Amino acid sequence: MKQNFFNSDCTPFVEFEEKTQSVYLDPFYESKGWTIVTRKGTEEYDLILNISGVNYKVEEKIRREDYNDLTIEFVQDIKTKNMGWFFKSKAYFIFYVICKNEIPIKLYAVNFDKLKNFIYKNHEYVYGLTVSKLGFGESWNFSIPWGKIPKEFYKLLLTEVKDA
Repeated sequence: MKQNFFNSDCTPFVEFEEKTQSVYLDPFYESKGWTIVTRKGTEEYDLILNISGVNYKVEEKIRREDYNDLTIEFVQDIKTKNMGWFFKSKAYFIFYVICKNEIPIKLYAVNFDKLKNFIYKNHEYVYGLTVSKLGFGESWNFSIPWGKIPKEFYKLLLTEVKDA
């Protein structure tokens, strides 16, 4: 028997993410001349994107509102000791998407290795443990304000989106 690890019905979250990806993000990538090699989503990345002939593993994080910070999942489920994407992902980029009225308004392309190394060395900037019981288990998330992350570690690729 397959065990259900979800604490709640995740259907609305999954539908929101899938809609954001198919209706807004995928066409945005294509408009930049990038090719989606695969969107099979693993623990290590969400998609592989070909940019100028180079394949990059990308982790997409989509938020419904702008809190002027980047939220990081350190623990996906405390009960099973399942670590979060911060430790599991092998992505080169984190594409951090901020939505307004469920439409992406910002997309930050973050160099993940640089971000991780920065957080390890500057953990005092990480704040605000948020415990979420929505989705898989009990996840532990922390935030870091964009103003504390060196600007050379990320690029704001999208500042507005036209309706699709």
